[in-house]
Amino acid sequence: MLEESATAERGGWRGTLQIVVIVVGVLVAIWFARAPQGQAHTDDLRLGEPGVPTVTVIRPAASEAAQSVRTTGAVTILDGVRLFSHNHGEVVYVAPALRNGGSFAAGETLVRLDQRDATNRLEAARARVRYAEARLLRQEHKAEAAIAEFQRDHPGEEPPPLVARTAKIAEKQADLDRAVKGVEQAEIVLSRTEISVPFDGQVAGARATVGQVVGRDTPLGLVYQNGALQVEAQISQEELASLEPIVGRRATVRAGGREFAASVDRVAAVVDRESRLVTLFLAFRGNARNLPRPGTFAIVGLGGPVLSDVFALPEAAEQPGGNVWVVDGGALRSVTPTTLGRTEAGWLVEAFDPRQGVVVGRVVGARPGLAVRVAE
Repeated sequence: MLEESATAERGGWRGTLQIVVIVVGVLVAIWFARAPQGQAHTDDLRLGEPGVPTVTVIRPAASEAAQSVRTTGAVTILDGVRLFSHNHGEVVYVAPALRNGGSFAAGETLVRLDQRDATNRLEAARARVRYAEARLLRQEHKAEAAIAEFQRDHPGEEPPPLVARTAKIAEKQADLDRAVKGVEQAEIVLSRTEISVPFDGQVAGARATVGQVVGRDTPLGLVYQNGALQVEAQISQEELASLEPIVGRRATVRAGGREFAASVDRVAAVVDRESRLVTLFLAFRGNARNLPRPGTFAIVGLGGPVLSDVFALPEAAEQPGGNVWVVDGGALRSVTPTTLGRTEAGWLVEAFDPRQGVVVGRVVGARPGLAVRVAE
């Protein structure tokens, strides 16, 4: 009995101790859980107190700056010539040069069609000329005989047109002229069985193969004259206005790992509907050799006029809407400067009174009249 009583006492003591430990742990957890909330609440109250934001400013100095525009574009073909067949027939010859990347000489035959039909037509046209010549000669001989007989019977009188066979001779002369024109047309048809161009050039694309039967206006390839390349690049209308007059303005083109001198040849008459940019067409200057291939990516640098009394502001100074904040008497004031262009030096604007400085970066809650502190 004594042992059972002792065991029961030890079990009751242990149970009580466990309950006390659990209660203490719960109290400690509640205290830790509430302590940060009270601290955060205090911090929120402190942060919610009114304060003056600190801003970083620059004090720009007016100077001269050269307007320039940097853009990208591509090398394109200036005057490409598409090769077409003008006759119906079979392709019997294709020049080895007539393939993409090939080079050819002026007048070199690039494609030849079967000439048998055209040759036969030319010979038939020449035969019609000989026949017309014979008929005309026959009428002239008849006229000579009739005139001689008339003059024997009517000495000193002018033979009438009927005797001189004037109408018949004119008719046969017209037949001969028509036959001659037929020969010229047949010669043209025959010449078009051989396709060539009058310049040295490069092949940008070819579709002709031996044995191919072609019809009138079947495309056979695309070629262009050596050096007949240009650069197409786009700029904004704002940049275009800053570079006026733009036509003739010099530029540098970096393409294919090399730099070339160029100038603006012309400006597109319409604005691109998707990008809302204006396309410039630049011509390579001088006797540029080893020009980049069509399609090569190009970086274009356009030099503009030298501007005086301008600020070169960092891009971070521009606020939404194209304005800037200046600090005036310890408060913000909005200024909308006149943009002159953008260069590697920064955003070029007409000089204005910066007061205590131009704010760089965004200001939370910025508004005219907001009191600010200028960072030292």
